Amino acid sequence: MNKLECFAYLGITLKNIRWSWSGINKSGKNRKDILEDGNKGVAAFTLWTDQLRWDKENKCSLWSTFNAENHLWREAKGNIERIENLKYCLENLNGEFRPIFVEPKKPGVIDETREAKRHYLKNDKDFWYRITSFDEVTGECEAQSFIK
Repeated sequence: MNKLECFAYLGITLKNIRWSWSGINKSGKNRKDILEDGNKGVAAFTLWTDQLRWDKENKCSLWSTFNAENHLWREAKGNIERIENLKYCLENLNGEFRPIFVEPKKPGVIDETREAKRHYLKNDKDFWYRITSFDEVTGECEAQSFIK
């Protein structure tokens, strides 16, 4: 799947194909990840795979954008949109979202023109993340995985 196909699988149409890093499907319609009629809203955020780490003690994946060269992307349109989507997710969806994983072409290299090798969804429809920390000014955030 490419980026657009990943979001479309969740019934989400991106605002901008190039700079959107997240999206919201408020109605839940057209979701292919659930068997019901799709009456549950969903948020999705792109997670760079090199910003993930495994928490052995809690047996979950942790994602963080803190200390990730924030000055390079703080004013980016994708980050400004993501801040709004993070707020919506926290206020309306208990901070729960579906991850769209982004494998970087150059892992660990965070620059202005970061390129994706591929985008993908985890096949398990019950695999989610919950926001655990969020800075509304910078857009930096953290989340941990869970099975719903």
